Amino acid sequence: MRTISSFVLTMLLSLNVMAQSSNENGSSKFPELNESDRRLLLEQVVDIQGMMLMRHRGGNGGDSIAAEFTTIAKNASTILDDICLYSNSDLCAYREDFANMMDKDSASFVKVLSAPSVLAYDDKPRDAVNFVDANGQRHIIVGADRWDEINSDYYGKHERKFILVIHEYFSLLGLESSDFYPKSNELYSLIEMNGYKLSKISSKKQLAEKCSIKIEQHDSLEESHLRDIQTFMTDRNYEIKDSETQARFLMKTTLTCQAGGLFKADTCSVYTEIVDNYKYREVVYDKHETHSAWMRMNKVQDIVFNNALSGIETCR
Repeated sequence: MRTISSFVLTMLLSLNVMAQSSNENGSSKFPELNESDRRLLLEQVVDIQGMMLMRHRGGNGGDSIAAEFTTIAKNASTILDDICLYSNSDLCAYREDFANMMDKDSASFVKVLSAPSVLAYDDKPRDAVNFVDANGQRHIIVGADRWDEINSDYYGKHERKFILVIHEYFSLLGLESSDFYPKSNELYSLIEMNGYKLSKISSKKQLAEKCSIKIEQHDSLEESHLRDIQTFMTDRNYEIKDSETQARFLMKTTLTCQAGGLFKADTCSVYTEIVDNYKYREVVYDKHETHSAWMRMNKVQDIVFNNALSGIETCR
C-alpha cells in the first residue's frame, strides 16, 4: 500500500474517488493539493492495511459525527478518572493512556473522521474501523449510515454509542479486538453500578469539569453568607460557576433563625445539600445543623454554618 498524507486520507473518505476519476477534471476540482497528491486522490481507492475499504455512498458524514464521537470518549475518560478515585478496577491502569488519546498534543492522539459508510474486506458494513497509518497516526473512521441507524434506536442509542466509542479506543489501546468487548462492557458496568448517567456521558455535550460547582443563593442567605460559602468551597478545591449547566455540582443552603426573646436563647438551623449532576440526582452531602446559645445572633449563625459545612471533603 502506498503511503498517503492524512489530509488526502480525509479527502478520500469524503469523496467518491472512482466517480471523480472518470468524471471530473482533477486540477480544477482540487486546486489546494499538489500534483502528486491530486493524482493519488483521483486514481487510488484506499485499502487500509489490506483489510478495510472505505466506500463513498453519497453525501458527506461531516465533522459533527466525529465531534460527537470524540466528546463521548472525553466524557468516558472523565468518568473513569472519577471512578478510579475509589475503585481498584484494572481499567484504572489505562486511564492516563486513554486520556492521551483525546489530547491533540500527545503522540497517542487519535484522529476521528466520518465516512458515509464503512465496509470491511468482506464488503459488509461496519459501524466503525480503527487503524494506524504508515506515519504512526492513529485513526478511527465512523460510518455515518450506521451512526444514523444507532441514533434512531430511541431506547438503546446511549448504550450502543458508548460501547462503540469505547471499543474503538480500547482496540487501539490493545485491550480489545474485533467483535470482542470485555473491557468496554466492564467500564459500562462500572458506570451503571456507580450511578452515573449514561445519557449525559453518551451525548453531544461535554461534561462539566469534575470540581465545578454552582452555589444557589437562597432568599434566607445574606450576601455575606454567600461569600463565606463560596470562600469555603474554593478552599475545598471547588471552582465556582455562575450557571448550573456549567457545573457538575449544585449546592443549596438554607438558613432558618428564630430570636429567643428576653428569656430564651436565639436558635439557628442550616440545611445544606450538594447534588452531583454526573449521577442520578444523588445528594453527596446532606446535613441539618441546629445551634442554640446565649449569644448574639450572628455568632450563632457562624457556629451552625461551620458545623454544617465542616464535613465537606476537598474535591479531587
